[in-house]
Amino acid sequence: MNTLTSVWSAVLLGMFIVVFFLVYSQVIFVREGIDLEILIFLGGIMGAYLSNLITKENILFVRGGPFWRYLLYNLMARPILGGFSAAIIFLIEKSKLVFSINPIGTDGQLVSAVSSSIVNINVNQDATVYAYIVLAIASGFAGEKLIRNMMDRVLKRLEEKAEKTKETKKDPAEAGTT
Repeated sequence: MNTLTSVWSAVLLGMFIVVFFLVYSQVIFVREGIDLEILIFLGGIMGAYLSNLITKENILFVRGGPFWRYLLYNLMARPILGGFSAAIIFLIEKSKLVFSINPIGTDGQLVSAVSSSIVNINVNQDATVYAYIVLAIASGFAGEKLIRNMMDRVLKRLEEKAEKTKETKKDPAEAGTT
């Protein structure tokens, strides 16, 4: 079943690559501009499918409920999380909070003013879109693992807080007898 998951991930990755290049060529040749948000989301999805192919978890698939849960998680939920993480990284870059991608003109000068980001990535003006796409694929590849770890910590804290509140609350009947 792990091999079947890898095969389905490869098939879906191939389909999304075709969709990506169809959208990319349509946007460039018809509208003379790039709808970057769609390309970023597709790049994140492709990164997640690539992660399914490269990283092996060797999940023991059992017939019944867990089979469909693991299969759908790997084939649907991980790519959606990958697209979401690519969109978040894109928004972080656009807000210039942590890092910024700065285009450089042909004369070697920055096209826009240098931002006050922690990390500044300077790229050729013609290659700016490609830098965003590479960043989207990389964030889609790693995003599910980072988001999953973060969500596990948040849920663990919420569970611990809920357990503490259960212990501090006492039954009114018990409170009157002491």
